Amino acid sequence: ISKICCLVNISSFPPGGGSNDGIPCLALCNMRCGGDSGDGGSTQYAEVVKETCLLYYLFCHGVGLSSPGSPCIMASSKVCCMRNTCTSDVKESDEDSGCCFELRKVCCCVSAAAFPPGGGRYDGIPMFACCGIKCGGESGEADSGSDSN
Repeated sequence: ISKICCLVNISSFPPGGGSNDGIPCLALCNMRCGGDSGDGGSTQYAEVVKETCLLYYLFCHGVGLSSPGSPCIMASSKVCCMRNTCTSDVKESDEDSGCCFELRKVCCCVSAAAFPPGGGRYDGIPMFACCGIKCGGESGEADSGSDSN
């Protein structure tokens, strides 16, 4: 799935996607047929699919229109051992996440990028890293979700 402003591209194999993702087998002018309803899905991707007006979806690929709101840019793809994820989900009051994030994984090689530099408070992305040595970006370990000082 990818979203840029209000244009949404959805691809899935096998046709109809997985459980609770809302991806149909066929769709034309938002009349959806097959697949699951997506009612039980709570992921960000399932919500985007649910809110998208599908222009068409034929077995494995489709295009639709959605609101240009948050996230303005979003993508997630996986093929065998390769995964790519990026988002521009801006949460104004959330200090724990940055406004832009990208993660790529191929076998055992991982690449990550974030804005602002260093990413969010506990996302594990440093300002600089080389050969396992990290510099900046993390203020310490997460305190199991409690804010006690």
